[in-house]
Amino acid sequence: MSDFNDYMGKQEVTRRWKAECENAAARREIAQRNERAAMLISQHEPVASLGLDRERLRLALRFLVHGDAARLEREHHELKVKEIQ
Repeated sequence: MSDFNDYMGKQEVTRRWKAECENAAARREIAQRNERAAMLISQHEPVASLGLDRERLRLALRFLVHGDAARLEREHHELKVKEIQ
């Protein structure tokens, strides 16, 4: 193997490790966001002090994850129907 081929191989290894680190960082950010959302939902005081309805807050936080406006509308409609009954 030539010195240049050795260099190219090591450069590829570095690129793969960099991509893995970026992937891990993105996964960590998602996990932290999910943890903060779960903490907010699980605590009485922050929800009550803001005057928020826990189920509507849960819907909004889930929408941040899935981003589907039609699903949000369906779930909100189902919640309103459930509240009426």
